[in-house]
Amino acid sequence: MWSYILPFLFLSSYCGLFTAGQQIYDVWQTTWDRSKLFTSSPPSSPINFVSSGPSGDLTIGVNDGSVYQDIVGFGGTLTDSAALTLSNLKSRNSNNYWNVLRYMFDTTDGANAAGLSYIRVPIGASDFSASVYSLDDSSGDTSFSQFNINRSPGYLFSTLKDILSVNSRIKIHILPWSPPGWMKDSGSMNGGTLKSNMVQYYSTYLLKAAQGFQGMGIPLYAITIQNEPLNDNPTYPTCTMTPSMEGQIGRSLRDKLNSNGLGNVKIIGFEVYSVSFLGDYPISLIQNYGDAFDGVRYEFPGLL
Repeated sequence: MWSYILPFLFLSSYCGLFTAGQQIYDVWQTTWDRSKLFTSSPPSSPINFVSSGPSGDLTIGVNDGSVYQDIVGFGGTLTDSAALTLSNLKSRNSNNYWNVLRYMFDTTDGANAAGLSYIRVPIGASDFSASVYSLDDSSGDTSFSQFNINRSPGYLFSTLKDILSVNSRIKIHILPWSPPGWMKDSGSMNGGTLKSNMVQYYSTYLLKAAQGFQGMGIPLYAITIQNEPLNDNPTYPTCTMTPSMEGQIGRSLRDKLNSNGLGNVKIIGFEVYSVSFLGDYPISLIQNYGDAFDGVRYEFPGLL
């Protein structure tokens, strides 16, 4: 996850300008690790706003002769709850809905627009879903005859298509919070690890997810094997994987993507949200299975 603060939407309860003489009495806080969930943290005394003082000049020097790594884009995660929020807004106030999408995703909408250009989308349920589900919950369905991309809510795809209509160049990155429960030792999407005999089946599941999104008119930039592969939280969809297991899945998936016209879809490994998880995992993954992976991903919500 990119953040536990809000599921993709960055909302404000007040959008006016503060002036000298106004005060803040109430502060409400939600932390990235959920140690505080919309908790009142009032200041010991009201915080006073004061008139701003004079600002100095700032010179920024751009050296276009030095090129470092590419920046692919900036964005967030469109979870089920975020898509539902946007879908409800569209139903109630279409003008505001399209204004929000333009503010968030239109790269030509002026200096006040976010111009986001990258979206992660869960494959199946995440911790921001109304229920726990995968795209094939039929136990033992290794032929995937019951696989159905429409297990994901329709408003997720309709919102994605609307976003693409605002910015057709946005990059879509899909990833699972967990494999189907029947593939895991826990028997559930919540917690546990993938069974060792499910490596090939799971890579097929991911291939079918990629094909499903493409079939819904959602072009893909990247796919991840497993979100947070060191997270075994039993209260929402998670799954642990060793570097070796993730690497085997990645290599199998790479072959299947290449053989099914999806060779341009990148595979990303080791998606983690805390610096406490940094270690040998990504090094081992890339050193031993670098032919399958296009990169690894870190996020640092606790440092923002």
